[in-house]
Amino acid sequence: MNSNGIVDGYDLNGTPKPDRAVNGAQAASFVGPAGVGAMSDTQYQSFINQAYAAVATLNLTAGTIYCQKSWTALSLLMMTGNLVDFTQIVR
Repeated sequence: MNSNGIVDGYDLNGTPKPDRAVNGAQAASFVGPAGVGAMSDTQYQSFINQAYAAVATLNLTAGTIYCQKSWTALSLLMMTGNLVDFTQIVR
């Protein structure tokens, strides 16, 4: 598995077709959640590392900058273990 080929759109035959390429064809809103999803099993650690490294560049802004920067922050918080788990807060 490799996170380098993840884009925000594909033709029906699987050919990557990014919706709007800005600073490259990848979008944090696709690469980040894929990396977070891979956290479900340690066998995907190399994929997680690749996704993290790509998102951490802060340059995965295909599409809208605001949306992609938001997904960048959320994905990095989750992949580093710094996203607050509000279900664990006791009153």
